[in-house]
Amino acid sequence: VVLGALSAIKGADLLEAVAQEAARRGAPVEFHLLGYGYRHLQTQPRAQLTVHGAYEEADLPRLLQWLQPDLAWFPAQWPETYSYTLSACLQTGLPVLTPDLGAFAERLAQRPWSWIHRWDASPKEWLDTLVSLRDTHFSTGQAPALIPVPDGIRSAADGISEGWSYQTDYLAKLPPLSAEAATPLALAFLSAHQATAPSATAARSLLLSAVVRLRSLPLLRGVTQRVPQHWQTRVKNWLSA
Repeated sequence: VVLGALSAIKGADLLEAVAQEAARRGAPVEFHLLGYGYRHLQTQPRAQLTVHGAYEEADLPRLLQWLQPDLAWFPAQWPETYSYTLSACLQTGLPVLTPDLGAFAERLAQRPWSWIHRWDASPKEWLDTLVSLRDTHFSTGQAPALIPVPDGIRSAADGISEGWSYQTDYLAKLPPLSAEAATPLALAFLSAHQATAPSATAARSLLLSAVVRLRSLPLLRGVTQRVPQHWQTRVKNWLSA
């Protein structure tokens, strides 16, 4: 299973490519996206991928229980500073495979049934890894070696949550703030720099993005196809103006 709204940097293109490779090879791996991509993603039968569409965060535990995935995969191509979808997987106890980017290695250190893989691996290499995990661990029940704690990082098992604070630990190596930097921002300064209401052009741009996203959802794709093409073009041209 792959979770969330996938942009290019979240790994939408990589997910599609690996699912297509799995279909070409007839590999015993099936992908389910609980969420959606930034564009239409190739699905069955040309890719061993099923896209389930958007979900409410509160429904995610129930959806995972319904789907019963063997593994949660994070195909991100850009560093994550935390990843709330990873938190959801950890809470459900799912095995996890992530790239060696950002906070993944730190958060998965010493966690059973977790793997870190090279982020820039090719689709073929990612699929080879998934098939290998299936054959070596999931088919045999043999647990993998624990991910080591990255240099300079303490894991939760080392007591990071006991007495740890941003002021004394996270910010310990930063120089002290000057008196000017430590002074709260004045209300007049904040008022002068507050966000302005979006212009009509910006509003149309946001509306166009929303329409494109809705159009890509499986439930609305059939409805969209029934709208005459000249009407679709007129609406798109107006929103793009």
